[in-house]
Amino acid sequence: MNIQEQEMAKSQATTPNSTSHNLSGIRKVLGFIYHNNKPWAVPYYILKGVIFQLFKRITNRVFSKRLFNGKEIFIFPKCVISSFLVYSHIPDHLEINLLRELANEDTVFLDIGANIGSYSIMLMDVVGEIHAFEPHPVTASRCKMNFLLNGYPAQTVHQLALNDF
Repeated sequence: MNIQEQEMAKSQATTPNSTSHNLSGIRKVLGFIYHNNKPWAVPYYILKGVIFQLFKRITNRVFSKRLFNGKEIFIFPKCVISSFLVYSHIPDHLEINLLRELANEDTVFLDIGANIGSYSIMLMDVVGEIHAFEPHPVTASRCKMNFLLNGYPAQTVHQLALNDF
């Protein structure tokens, strides 16, 4: 076996099979749907997820969704966080419900690693002030769009990485 054949065999051995990769992704999505919804709602969110996957692949369009707290958020077709918002009534419901319980109008919420601002939007109706920090320019722009969609100032989204050094 020459060097090229060895490299080819090596790459084929380490490259995941497309089918097994897809099945792994489907298992993860189904697990998320199962763990983040009430049992009677699971079939509804599976169907909703299938429709969303078809819609985003066919149209590649952004749309908005009304959340449980009356706020809206843009759903972006190639964004994992957006998918979570489609697959569940309240994504990360344990964390969000705890934060909502602890928050009041005097709370200043710092959303560090805000991504598209989903946590901020889900808490926007119960906190006094929000500052979202997202270093990636495209994602920070999406976060600003979501803040503006809800009448919240885009200046409170900071395109900045934070660390504990």
